[in-house]
Amino acid sequence: VHGLGDRDYGLWVLLFSFAGYFGIIDQGIRPSIVRYVSRARAARDDEELAHTIHGALLLYLVVGLLVFVASEVLATYVPYWLRVAPDLHAIAPMLVRIVGASIAVGLPLGVYGGVLSGLQRYDLSNALGIVVSIVRAVGFATVIACHGGLLGLAWMAFAVNTAGHLATFWTARRLVPEVPLLPRPVRRDVMLRI
Repeated sequence: VHGLGDRDYGLWVLLFSFAGYFGIIDQGIRPSIVRYVSRARAARDDEELAHTIHGALLLYLVVGLLVFVASEVLATYVPYWLRVAPDLHAIAPMLVRIVGASIAVGLPLGVYGGVLSGLQRYDLSNALGIVVSIVRAVGFATVIACHGGLLGLAWMAFAVNTAGHLATFWTARRLVPEVPLLPRPVRRDVMLRI
């Protein structure tokens, strides 16, 4: 609060709490990933495991695209809807776009966090989460100390979140090398089940 000031901090909290509402879009996809990855792994059914992961990826790609489009619409009107101070009119839309892009990228990459949970590798999932939290805290402190402002914080959040998702992706891929990286045609029954 001291580093940003009341006004900028208020906008930061408002945008990121608003972004939390995009979590509603999940609609139970992540618990389904955990359940069906766990079931396929227990049955040693690599084909079903691949279909589950690729089906969830497709669903989250579509949802991520919708979030990206919604954030573009919100960015256009955010200075007026939120009654942002005139000197923040140029920054507010960019903040919404960065936050939207972070969520849009994080949704499909978040599938691999569900894969780790489905494989019962909470140790790896939690270790990655701890590292990401520490890096984010240090990054935020650095941006504030260097007077990077709201845009600097938003870009730092985007970079750290994306790096965390990529680390989760890499970790999950090492645990399920039998699942091809390139998706197979997605089965309708798998999509409906997820």
